[in-house]
Parts: sequence; C-alpha cells; structure tokens
Amino acid sequence: MTTKRLIALLLTAMMAFATLAACTPSAPGTTTTAGAGTVATTAGAGTTTTTASNAAPAALKSYRETLSSDIETLNAHNDANSNIQYPYDWAASTLWRRVPAADGISADFVGDLADGDPIVDATGYVWTINLKKDTHWNDGTPINADSFIYTYKMFLDPKLVNVMANFFYSNSIRIKGAQDYYYQGSEGYPETVSWDEVGFQKIDDYTLQLTTDGRFTAFDVMNHFVDRSMHLVYEPFYEAGMNEDRTTTTYGTTLDQWMGNGPYTYEKWEQGAAHIFVKNPDHWMADYYHYDRVEIRIVSDNNAKVTMWEKGELDYLLLNSATIDLFRDDPRLRSWKNISVTHIDVNSMSPNPIMQTQEIRNALYWAIDRAEIAKVFSYAPAALHINGAAAAFPEDGILYRDTPEALAIYPENHGYDPVKANEYFDLAREKAGIAAGEKVNIRFLYYTEATDYKKLAEYLGESLVKVFGADRFSLEVIGLPGNAVWPIIDWQAGAYDWDLTCENWGASVSRTYPHKAERYFVDSYSGRPNSYLSERFDAQFAVCEQEEIMLDRQRLVEETVKLELIYLEDIVNIPVYGEYTYALYSEKLTLPLTQYVPGFGYGQNFADIAE
Repeated sequence: MTTKRLIALLLTAMMAFATLAACTPSAPGTTTTAGAGTVATTAGAGTTTTTASNAAPAALKSYRETLSSDIETLNAHNDANSNIQYPYDWAASTLWRRVPAADGISADFVGDLADGDPIVDATGYVWTINLKKDTHWNDGTPINADSFIYTYKMFLDPKLVNVMANFFYSNSIRIKGAQDYYYQGSEGYPETVSWDEVGFQKIDDYTLQLTTDGRFTAFDVMNHFVDRSMHLVYEPFYEAGMNEDRTTTTYGTTLDQWMGNGPYTYEKWEQGAAHIFVKNPDHWMADYYHYDRVEIRIVSDNNAKVTMWEKGELDYLLLNSATIDLFRDDPRLRSWKNISVTHIDVNSMSPNPIMQTQEIRNALYWAIDRAEIAKVFSYAPAALHINGAAAAFPEDGILYRDTPEALAIYPENHGYDPVKANEYFDLAREKAGIAAGEKVNIRFLYYTEATDYKKLAEYLGESLVKVFGADRFSLEVIGLPGNAVWPIIDWQAGAYDWDLTCENWGASVSRTYPHKAERYFVDSYSGRPNSYLSERFDAQFAVCEQEEIMLDRQRLVEETVKLELIYLEDIVNIPVYGEYTYALYSEKLTLPLTQYVPGFGYGQNFADIAE
C-alpha cells in the first residue's frame, strides 16, 4: 500500500471521531424560513422566497429524530462515516431510489435520476442506463451523463485516493476496469489506465453504459448506486475546492461548498447541533414524500434523547443497551436483526510476545461467554462473524444463519469452552516463552464514546480472569476518546503497540450475498481494520466471488460455509454479539409498511403524519 493511501485511511478514521468544525449555510441549496403572516413558495433551483398572505398557515408536518454524532463533511467520496447517508437520503438524488411498495410489506426500486430500470444485453455484462431529461441541481444546472462521468472519474482518481472508492468498483456489483483505474501505478496493477477502459461510459447526453465484471441482477445494479458515496458531486464546487496538485478538495466541508439535488433542501446545517431540511415541492419525486420539514438533532447523551422522546420532541428514537429496558413493553417499540456484529481485533504484530501466537487468538475466542454478554446488551450471541440479517435466498426471505448448512457448523454453546480456552492458553504461553508462575497481561483498548464497548471491555476484564485464573492472567482495560485511539491502533501507519480493541463493521450488501459480510477482512480491502491475514481465507473469499458461485444460491451457501470454517480455524477476529436494532416510532407517524424490509425498514422517510 502506498504512503498516500495510508494517509487517506488515517484521515478517514480521524474524521469519524474528531471534534467537528463549524459549518455555515449557503445560498445554493438552502432555504429561508417564512416568518409570521407569510407563506413559503418555491422559486426553483432549490431556494424559497416569501409572499404576503392573510390566510392562517397550515400546520407544518415536521419529522424529528437524532444522531449521536455529526459528520465533518458532505463529501461522501472521502468520508467513511455512515452518518453522511442521512443528509444524502433527504437532500440528494442518485440513479435509483427504493420506495415502499403498494402491498405494504415490501419495497421497490424506482428511477430517481434514471429513467426506468437498467437494461442488460444478451451477454449479461453490458447495461444501458437511461437518464431523465428534466432533472437539475438546486441552482437549476441540468444533470446529464457528463455529471456522472465527472463524478465517478473524481471518485476513482488515483491522486485523490478517495477511501470510499471500493464502493464504486466492488460492492453490490463489480465494474469492469474500475479497480485497475483506481490503483494504477501501484504494485500489482497496470502502470497507467485510461477512463476508456473503465466499464462506465457516456453514450449520449442522457444515456450511460455500464459494463460489469461478472453477471448480476437488475436489483444488484440498482442497489449498487444507492449508497451515499455513489451520489453526484457538483463539478463547479468540487473543482473550486481542489488544491494545486489535485490531491484533495474542500468540497462539502460547508454548505457553501456543496450542492444538493434531492427532494428536500437544506435550511440549516449547524455543526454539532442539527441538520434541518425543507421539502422541495418541485422535485421530480416530491409526491413520494409527506413531511414539510425534517429536523435531525445531534444528541450524544442517551438520557437526553429519552427525555426528548418523553416530551414529544421526537418521532423516531433508536435505543441501545442502556435504554432498551425503559421501553420493553411499549407498544411503539419495534426491533429487527442488524447487519453489524461486534468483534474483537487481535493485534498479532504487538510487541507483547503472547499476542504473536496463533494460540492466543484461539484461547480468547473460546474463553468468551457470548450468551451471558448478549443478556447484558439485549443482543444476540455471535460465535461467527456473518450477521443474522445476511440472506441466503433473499427472494424467499431465507437468512443464511437459518440454513441447515450454516446451523451445522455453528459452534456449540456459542463458542464458549473454558477447558479448550485454557488448553490454547497453555500452548500460547509455551510458544511465547512465558515461564511458569509469570503472569500474562493483555491490554484492551476501547473508544469512550461507545458505551457498549466500555461495558464489553469491563465485562471481559472480569470474566477472562475467571477463565484463565487471576494468578496467570490480567486484562488491562484502557478507555480513550476515538481520536486518541486511532493513532495507537493504526497498524497500516506502523502503530503496533496495542493488543486488543473492539469494532463493529456491517456490510449492507450481505443482505444479498452473505459472504460479503467478510469483505473487510481480506487483503484486497485497503481499509481493513485488522493486521491479521489468512491466505486460505482470502482464497476462499475469492471462490465465493466467482460469477458461477454467486449466481447459484445453494452453491454460494456451501462455499460461504467453507469460508466460515476457515474463519473459525484461523480466528481472523473474535466475534462477540450480533446487534438488534430497537426503535420507537411515534404514534403520530403513519408508516407505509406493516413489516420490516431488510435494508429499508418500515419506510419512515416516506411516512405521513396524522392530522
């Protein structure tokens, strides 16, 4: 990996945890709030003006929720913080958008900037994407094929090294030549690659051609473009923010340097406090939306969120292990399986000798009582890393973890076996040259912003000592702010002086392809959080990625099982619990779906508010 890629990864992680800088609203893409005795009317290009009126204004339908932390930028090309999806869902458009289906139990893709579904040719590799001809940015600038070509050229630009670029070249689909273009000049890749070799080309002003590296379904193609990273960037502002050597841009760091094109426009982005949007009634998808106003408040304190909910100041509240007990019997509570599995990263490059052994990975894995931990968190024990929401046969609603093949390999007692743990611990001590009577100390580093991580670290600090013996083992629990943790654990920048930490990585694409839950832990993933590599694991992941395997659902299940067996033997990382999402919905909301749709929810963005 090149030095510039390492720097980009460091900056990305720090963005997710650093103190956020102030941002101010801009003229393009913003609105002014109508005062008393006035009515807001859209003037086009995403702005509003006011006209006098003696009529009493109709009550606004306002939807309110919270985020625990803010974002630093609206440049989704180079921001790994998933919270950036929120403003993009409201204030930006992409090729397709998923909306509630009329049956009330499913969701469909509809064209947003695209005119209809993608059309595949007889080979199964070449797709035609037609664009609507009446779409535009908030300032009125037309959107056409050139908008997409510029956006994706910048996304994959080898000099910019955008850390989300893998979401373009390999997510729900793989785009021909795109990975080579991004990595050109790097070891193992062509020295130069032209855009003509990338499978995303302009045919005419309103037609694009997509060429995939493998056969995929239309659902896969449309789903690939939903992520925030695949949205358009506004060329004039992107270029205006570019530095002299074109290695970075300030695009999106303030609203003055960002442009929207979505069904809502920004009224305000007050850094660290709120994102507020108002509906754009002239947007081509306006009829799908019912809220006049959307308020997303930044509230980190769980108790403060609960207070806001109880005072009627929120319409949607996500709960966690600290607050779920307050609302278990509330009829407004809903829950569903999450794509996230909290796991422990084990640093095999630590100067601590025992951490360099394979056996300590095994010892720690078998020493964790996941069932007891799950009770503490109100989550599900996870002895393997592929999450409970990953689908084996998505069309039939069959989850991977529920297949006979996956059930057959799931470790007994959720992987808790103190006898086996001590056998591996003894072998690890021997290999590390630790003398009899000498105590092993391992450090567990966690982010203080994550209350669940703190609880997990403290629980393990007591339970692991009981398994291995207080005379033989101690776990030093160290809590630091995220921006202090990252420089300590960034193994790609040469930071090796740590032993354990916990992370939570979820891959939404695993809802379609279960093996992709492991995509972050193979050598080809540039931003992988773990220094440990398994060649066998990488090779089997590549088997799962083969076209003929992915198109045969039963074979994919069988090959994914093989991948998990290697994961279990090599202990790529140590899974602990799979998360459930617990959420409260205000009785004011009329939700468009009566049952949860994986990756879409109950359609709250498209709900209405009862009069």
